[in-house]
Amino acid sequence: MPDRSRSGDAQHGRSGRGRRFGDADLPTKRQGTALAAYIALLLTYGLANALQDGWNEQLVKRGTVDSALPSMIRPDLSWAWAGILLGAVAIYFLLFRVDRVDRPEGGM
Repeated sequence: MPDRSRSGDAQHGRSGRGRRFGDADLPTKRQGTALAAYIALLLTYGLANALQDGWNEQLVKRGTVDSALPSMIRPDLSWAWAGILLGAVAIYFLLFRVDRVDRPEGGM
């Protein structure tokens, strides 16, 4: 007589329902690309704001240099934001678009 206290995969909280919904959580390639581009933009935006804040607070206010960097907090049509977007594109392609090299089996 089979042991009815266990029902196959249902033990330890595993069930078909969990696997079915778990597969839907995996990101698609398009979602992964969009996420990588968004992270590259956020990274560039943060670096640009840190540079602007440090430059203006440490160098301009102390009189070391006379030219201040423009504010980059809000997006607008400016050279500063063009630089942020170009930096985001560069970071995206340098950090996130690393293609694997297909090597033949048994080779180096």
